[in-house]
Amino acid sequence: MRSFAALIATTVLSSSTIAAFPIGGSFQQPAAAPAPSGAIRACSVLPKEEVRTILGVDQKMFNLIPLQEDSLPGGGSACEYMGAGIQIDPFPVARLAEMHKTSGQTWTPIPGLGESAYYNDRTKQSPYAELYAASRNHVVTIQMSVDRPDTAESVRPKAVALAKALLAKLP
Repeated sequence: MRSFAALIATTVLSSSTIAAFPIGGSFQQPAAAPAPSGAIRACSVLPKEEVRTILGVDQKMFNLIPLQEDSLPGGGSACEYMGAGIQIDPFPVARLAEMHKTSGQTWTPIPGLGESAYYNDRTKQSPYAELYAASRNHVVTIQMSVDRPDTAESVRPKAVALAKALLAKLP
């Protein structure tokens, strides 16, 4: 099975709009190819327990769901956790500025997070919100499930904390 996170990255790479696919679901597809040699494996950047703590998820429930890692076109990778999906290098750093300008979405800048970062409330289209952050060398995306009674704004601090932790570990 392949994650929607991989589909999001594929769509972003092939168009100038941002895909609106919820994280957490999956579709039937051949197993993902292993990450290319030298690629950063998204599920290995942060310890699972650190991600669980940031997300504030019950440990027993969190550990019931195995991590799912997929390679992405262009050499990036994605990892799905309970309630969140992350992508490392789903597209080149320079593409983030272009996407911000041409997506037609309302992206809220996040000051102090990497070189540039934006938060996007997608809950009118799908039950999730997303964060895009770029450092000098890497792009990180976070897709957060937004289940009632949560709102996109109430899960935003978790998305920001997860992005900060990821960026701090990347070269």
